[in-house]
Amino acid sequence: MNNEKYDEAIEILETFIKHYGKTVNTLTNLSKAYYYKGNEKYARELILEGLNLDPNQEYALEWWIEMNKDNEINAIQQISKIKNAWLPKLYEALFFIDSDQNYSMNLYKQVLNDLSGNIEIQSEALNNIMLDLCSIKKY
Repeated sequence: MNNEKYDEAIEILETFIKHYGKTVNTLTNLSKAYYYKGNEKYARELILEGLNLDPNQEYALEWWIEMNKDNEINAIQQISKIKNAWLPKLYEALFFIDSDQNYSMNLYKQVLNDLSGNIEIQSEALNNIMLDLCSIKKY
């Protein structure tokens, strides 16, 4: 979408949605097109709709954070409240890892506990947690 053909992108994405339904990826891309076209309010509505479909989709979550770069932690915490959200909680834990390690560790434990029935996703979360823990200044 860097070629500034936002109207064409919007038309293609809306046609896709009409025929195949909404997905987090199409809503994220549609959000970006509207955002860069200047309609930030509608772009925010679209990305929130996408994140409500899947709050753990990294592409969408990263776009939401970018849209809220002036207040990243509030944006992350807002998505963390969505049912079954675990990736935003890992982002939140990483945000606080140097300033409040106890809070971060509790979030990590909560995520692993919440995912205890899904070994594949739990393994992915555990991998992210290990990378985060390797990045802390002191523990």
